[in-house]
Order: sequence, then structure tokens, then C-alpha cells
Amino acid sequence: MGKQNGRTTVRKVYHGAVQVVKEPLVHVGRENLDFGKGFYVTDIRSL
Repeated sequence: MGKQNGRTTVRKVYHGAVQVVKEPLVHVGRENLDFGKGFYVTDIRSL
């Protein structure tokens, strides 16, 4: 969520999973791979 002109905005984001991830585990992962720990998303649906 964010703020735009004093209003709360919601953006739909996507992850490379085939199912909905309601509670991502952002602290899981190995720090020495690609981008490290985290849960990475995009606003581009076709990826």
C-alpha cells in the first residue's frame, strides 16, 4: 500500500509461484545467492 494525493493505494503484485502466497516468509533464503534473503515480486503479470 502507498499514499497518493492523500488516498491509500493498493497495487497487485505477482511472484513466480503457481498458487497464491498469502504470508510470504521473507526471512528465509541464503544471503549468498542472487538477491539474498527476501520475497521478490513484480507488477508485471506475464512474467
